Amino acid sequence: MAIVKIDAGLKDGPSIFAQPVLNQIAALLDTYNRSAIIKDGYILKGSLFCIGGSMYITNSDTAISGTESAYVAITASGSTATASYTANINSATWDGSFHNYYDTSGVLYLFDESDAINDGLITTRYYAPTPTGEPNHFTVGNNKITNGEVSGNNNNNSYKEVCHYYILRSGKIRVNYTIKGTAPNDSTGAAYGKLYINGSPVSDYHSMGLASSNTYVEDYTISAGDRISIYTGSTNTSYYAYGIINYLSCGFII
Repeated sequence: MAIVKIDAGLKDGPSIFAQPVLNQIAALLDTYNRSAIIKDGYILKGSLFCIGGSMYITNSDTAISGTESAYVAITASGSTATASYTANINSATWDGSFHNYYDTSGVLYLFDESDAINDGLITTRYYAPTPTGEPNHFTVGNNKITNGEVSGNNNNNSYKEVCHYYILRSGKIRVNYTIKGTAPNDSTGAAYGKLYINGSPVSDYHSMGLASSNTYVEDYTISAGDRISIYTGSTNTSYYAYGIINYLSCGFII
């Protein structure tokens, strides 16, 4: 199956699809596009893209071609578009009207800005700006600001990111997270993990038996657009080490 164009005359059709509305749709899609639509080498069914003044949608889970990387290029051609991994986003620049990264040929690039900053490919973060006139600063506290947990697992004896959240405002935030194993007893090996912000470790090294589970509560200073992640590993590839962000909390927003 494929990524197909929605034939609704978005750019030049009725006033409901006028350019200002199209720009607003693109703005709503920006954070969604970055991480929620890519899984195990596929663009997930129902994913939406704004490319060259037109909207595209995946009508089924669609494979991403090429060697897996942190960067995906979406290239439109007529009524369809294709997805491919790329290592080069040097030609991509931020488009403030459509709230995403495009090159001069109109190719859309999907990636996490934190990855690109760490890789030295961009220097400025544009996603998740604080809306004008709204409070923008977290203070630390126990008022939950996330709805439910996020989690993932890894059974390799090397660190891998297993789950993450993006932060929309700056300030101080409290992170409640769990590292646990899945083995029947601790003698089978160790589960380990750390908390990361923007791809860099910030917590202590946490290690426990593969039948154990430990929860940690830690406070961090963050900036708007930051990515909070858990990385885990397992010394026994027969069993998984889980990382769970149970919730994020704050005091007041000022």
